[in-house]
Amino acid sequence: MNDHASRRVREGLDHQRAGRLAEAEALYRQVLAAFPRHPDALHLLAVVLHRQGRRDEARQAFDAAAMQADIESRGSAIILYNRALLLADLGDDDRAAEDLARAADLDPGLSEAAYNLGLIRQRQGRLEEAEKAYRRALLAAPANGAAWTNLGAALADLGRPDEAVAALHRATAFDPASAEACSCLAQALRAGGRAAEAVAWDYRAVRIAPERPALWQNLANALADGDCAELPSPTLATLLARNDVEVRGAAMAASRRLAARADILRLAERDDPTSDDPLLLALLAHAVVRDAAVERAMTAARRRMLLEGGGSLAFRIALAHQCFLNEYVWDETAYETVAIENLGLSLEEAPEDGMALALYAAYRPLHKLKVAALGGPELAELIRRQVVEPADERRRRVPALTPLDIGSDPVRAQYEENPFPRWRVAPHGTPRPFAAVLRGLLPGVNGIPESSAPDILIAGCGTGRQAVMCARRYAGARILAIDLSRASLAHAIRQAEAQGHGDILFAQADILRLGSLDRRFDLIESFGVLHHMDDAAAGLGVLRGLLKPGGLMMLGLYSARAREDVMAVRRRCAGTGGPAGDLASIRRLRRELLAEGDRWSGIRGADGSFWSASECRDLLFHVRERCFTLPEIGTLLAGQGLEFLTMEIERPADMHAFRQMFPDDPQGRSLAHWDAFERRFPRTFANTYRFWARRT
Repeated sequence: MNDHASRRVREGLDHQRAGRLAEAEALYRQVLAAFPRHPDALHLLAVVLHRQGRRDEARQAFDAAAMQADIESRGSAIILYNRALLLADLGDDDRAAEDLARAADLDPGLSEAAYNLGLIRQRQGRLEEAEKAYRRALLAAPANGAAWTNLGAALADLGRPDEAVAALHRATAFDPASAEACSCLAQALRAGGRAAEAVAWDYRAVRIAPERPALWQNLANALADGDCAELPSPTLATLLARNDVEVRGAAMAASRRLAARADILRLAERDDPTSDDPLLLALLAHAVVRDAAVERAMTAARRRMLLEGGGSLAFRIALAHQCFLNEYVWDETAYETVAIENLGLSLEEAPEDGMALALYAAYRPLHKLKVAALGGPELAELIRRQVVEPADERRRRVPALTPLDIGSDPVRAQYEENPFPRWRVAPHGTPRPFAAVLRGLLPGVNGIPESSAPDILIAGCGTGRQAVMCARRYAGARILAIDLSRASLAHAIRQAEAQGHGDILFAQADILRLGSLDRRFDLIESFGVLHHMDDAAAGLGVLRGLLKPGGLMMLGLYSARAREDVMAVRRRCAGTGGPAGDLASIRRLRRELLAEGDRWSGIRGADGSFWSASECRDLLFHVRERCFTLPEIGTLLAGQGLEFLTMEIERPADMHAFRQMFPDDPQGRSLAHWDAFERRFPRTFANTYRFWARRT
């Protein structure tokens, strides 16, 4: 091949580097017209075609270049590397990995080949191979912060948090401006039980890239386990007010902070029982208070304003938001009940009184008032939440998919009265291919179903948050979400549309009547549902029949061991008299449990379902409930032809402790191991067992 062709290739490369892709392509094609097997021209043309999005043409050119190159030479490594990038872009991860492994063998100095091989193996859930690939990349480029970051993430997922922390400290040293490295370090620290340090690194990640909602979500999650002095209260207030983050963990931290402040706890003793504290106002307006001392202080301040006056409009509005969020679960005296009824009557005559409306809304929802118009612009958000949105839900048409079984009536009635859970935001995420997500959730599990448009059933979707989270997890998912309760489904439809997921199909249906459904699913999620059925095995059998061969289930069932205190209180509730779960009964029981101090701290813990009416009713007054042991779950699954795969653990530190206890079962594939672990740590599954199974 002559010098003229080589000069043309170099000229084309200059154009390519300058972004003049059309000019570069023309020069490479001139060379190939004279020398059809010119490997450099073929290779560089393939790169240009890939950058232009012409992937089929690019693949042909890469294949031709690889055939012409000396496949044993280091020079061909770059051809294999670039072809691998194209193959990965086409979704052919296995062939891309083959090319990358070969390129790394041919040219050990080409660290990018080993690094990208690690990315593919990590995406596939093949974490041991990912670790080896990243370490190989770091031999050639020891200052590669991204490789240290991903190595640390792989080590954390492998259950080796101490090694992960060490690797991620290296990552932050080499690349201190990497929000990803800081975030991964925070997660590794949290997995190792170092909660306060985790919060500090999540806060650092947020400071680096405040535009990324996922980083704010990580910070909120970390705050569930701990706090740190480095996180300023204004930042915590900002986090609470975000409309793209689920802030339960942040609410727990804010409640703890405010409970340590005498000025907040003694608010009702002031001449004017009001506060303009930004953290307090943010917590009241955007999340449920999860501390008994703060609840008592706010209840006392509300009572003082009602009976004696005072309080700023902003504080009254914040209290009204809070009480609507907790569904008016806070206790009230007989004097308050009479006073608020009188206030409601006066407002029906003068509905423009903003101060009175805000105070009324802290005791009763505004849509209960019999007036045509309310307040002024300062109450717009309050009216939207308490009047406009409830009216919207009442007008919603909810399709019926099956008749409803008469045995489901008590459960359905409960959720018609108290749709559960009430929620504002579902965590944001970037949807990823179905199989890739599952390989990450179920490392080491073979035979993961492949689908670009997976069919997913949410059996018992409640108010829709689980369905929205599912849509944000799996790319191209076709989701059917069913529930017994029309009120819950109306809330779900409105919320899903508001969150940008109006394509989810919600329908009223009974699980026991779903057997006639002419549709099969790659994944069925049924969380917190089967334990409220008369016959959980029958319900599971119907769902199993709706799975495609090899289809997966994610199930949630109550733990008998973890809920011993709950069951003791439920037995106590059975003798309280009055309608089960009415607001008066809930308030009376909460008053008693709060007065008994630490005896019931496990039930009313900040992360427990104690702080709103629907949560408390679901926890302590449910009309039908059964708890399980792990051996019983094993029998239940085996009886329906389902294979247990693993637990999905909420707290990384629990998974770390499990792996330390059972190092030969790092992925938690044994129910017997989990049973032994729960005997040692009985609060592990205080919320529920959350586990994966597969149709055998």
